Amino acid sequence: MKKNIILVIILIINLILIGFLIYQNIHINTKFNEIDKNLEILFASKDQQDLQISQLTNNIIQAKQDEALQNLEKGTDESIFENTSTEGLTPITKEEAKNIWEEYLTNNLLEDLDKYDIDKIEKVKVKPNNRFTCGSASNFKTADFEREAYLLKYVRKDNLGEVTGYVDIYTGKIIAGEYKGD
Repeated sequence: MKKNIILVIILIINLILIGFLIYQNIHINTKFNEIDKNLEILFASKDQQDLQISQLTNNIIQAKQDEALQNLEKGTDESIFENTSTEGLTPITKEEAKNIWEEYLTNNLLEDLDKYDIDKIEKVKVKPNNRFTCGSASNFKTADFEREAYLLKYVRKDNLGEVTGYVDIYTGKIIAGEYKGD
């Protein structure tokens, strides 16, 4: 009889322990699920914040480019519309033209050169224009003569646009250009 009572007590203690372990397991699993849900929310929130940061950064860059173009409008170099003689002037090299164009892209048009690949550099004849400095279409003008220039075409690595500039072979000035794409 004593053995049966001891066995019953041990059985009751085991059942209590098993019940406690089951409760603890359920409680721990519930907490893990809550933590997992919170992590999903955090990751979704982080992704949303990254997207917002990216959009804001792009808006800031666009605003700076717009401001730079407005400032350029105030400083259009009207001498590009003068058909001055090139007699006695030494032509610049393709490398010099490339350096002039890249400096203009970076400092005036605020473009990130790492986003572009050079598509072509070649000698051409072009009518000077103030596309980059005119501000609005109503201020755009094109000369009625042609100048020898290096055409420097840069294409975005994501293929969403390109920017082309023309550097006068003799003066080294940016005398024309255009954006295509976004």
